[in-house]
Amino acid sequence: KVKKLRTIRSAMNKADQKVGYFGILADEDSITGFLLAGIGHRHKKFGPNFMAVDPETTPKDKVAKFFKGLLTRGDITMILITQSVAEMIRSLIVAHTDIVPAIVEIPSKDEPYDEKKDPIMKRVNALLGSQGADD
Repeated sequence: KVKKLRTIRSAMNKADQKVGYFGILADEDSITGFLLAGIGHRHKKFGPNFMAVDPETTPKDKVAKFFKGLLTRGDITMILITQSVAEMIRSLIVAHTDIVPAIVEIPSKDEPYDEKKDPIMKRVNALLGSQGADD
């Protein structure tokens, strides 16, 4: 555990030196809220840092392509993604192990947050040796 904590601290120190944008994948209403809060950005080279997704109609490969693009952009330090969208590309999220960009799953207006689906919470619980609140 000590070695893991040192590795995490080292990565966090590097992340502290890097300032960037949020990437956002969410339903249209959530995207609108984040844009009104000033988080939206259109980069000349990379395009927008946000994508409105309807899990019922947006193709999974389009979501995956946008997500992979956010991971490789040098200016994205955190990706906010609603859990319903995250479920569409769960394997990509689980495969991402870098500290930056950090991936944070958030609730949507239609679905509450479920920590049991969130791989970050699973990692935190494993690192701390604790179980979820309901376990």
